[in-house]
Amino acid sequence: MEKIWLTNKITGVLKQRDPVFRRVVVTEILSIINDVKRRFSRGANRAEALHKAQDEKTTEAITKHLMVLSCKAGCNNCCHQPVILSNDEMDLIESKVDLSTLDKIKMEKQRDFTEDDWKHRPKSETACVFLKDNACSIYDVRPATCRACVYTGDPEHCLPSVGKSSIIMEAEVVASATNNISEPDLIPVKILKRLMSKSESL
Repeated sequence: MEKIWLTNKITGVLKQRDPVFRRVVVTEILSIINDVKRRFSRGANRAEALHKAQDEKTTEAITKHLMVLSCKAGCNNCCHQPVILSNDEMDLIESKVDLSTLDKIKMEKQRDFTEDDWKHRPKSETACVFLKDNACSIYDVRPATCRACVYTGDPEHCLPSVGKSSIIMEAEVVASATNNISEPDLIPVKILKRLMSKSESL
């Protein structure tokens, strides 16, 4: 079966399940990828289509399972962890944000963070470059990884240092599909590469 990138949450679930379940999940991810590739060329439109599908699946799951989310405006615990970004999502964000205004020094530091750095460094250092005034400044076009972040318990437990969060498999499947389509990498790495590319083309 084709090798694909999986979110950490899906990887954790699959370790506890049999190979048949893994094949079902991977097949669904590949189906989403092939469908979106048929309907859209690479770029912002493809990212928007996947985000819409992910949001719809998340809403359906929350309704079906009567989930009560702890997530609310002002809570940004999930904004202090490494986040994967695809090229398509980068195109979408760049259509809304002037990347040159972002904190380049912070991104250069985060680019070299280890897993322990993300867990134990002060929140001022691990905060996402798009976190402004305790809120996501790109919420409408936030990456699939962020869209999959939901929690139904004590909000303090969803901190990266604690490592707990709720799992909506349907959302994780679409997030995996999104990042398999176009070269996934961490936000600071992806943005710095894009800025360097634009600088070299001048």
